[in-house]
Amino acid sequence: MLDYEVPLKATRAAKHGDIDLLAKNVDRLFVIEAKHPDAAESPLKAILEAYTYTRLIYTVKKAFYSNYGLFGELPLSPTVLVFASSMPGRQLAEISKYPSLLSLVHKFDDSLSAEGIDAIRYYLITNDADELLDYLVLPNIIELNGV
Repeated sequence: MLDYEVPLKATRAAKHGDIDLLAKNVDRLFVIEAKHPDAAESPLKAILEAYTYTRLIYTVKKAFYSNYGLFGELPLSPTVLVFASSMPGRQLAEISKYPSLLSLVHKFDDSLSAEGIDAIRYYLITNDADELLDYLVLPNIIELNGV
């Protein structure tokens, strides 16, 4: 984990919010939009935020990476992280039932791919939120890539 609540605003008047989580592994920089266990909105909101924030970073990639001491060609990976029990989690788990959303996701992925950015990744936390309050419990996460 590199950072959390990363501001992307040049001014307070900017209309977009902050990156929830910024993480990296050996070969990717993850721009993570995380949703609360009680989230009741469509997963489209999280998808749009992950997409938008990643595109914003891409426009200033060299300076952004430099601020975090990242150098080289570390690809950007927009990521949505939701609880399986939340509305967005349930809808993502059954995305084939939402063909309009699925079509939009594919268009976003095509747009990202054209810039050399990874397709949006999706992860579901299967633990109950209360269970994660115990610091000895690690989250169980299911990857839904290939949406």
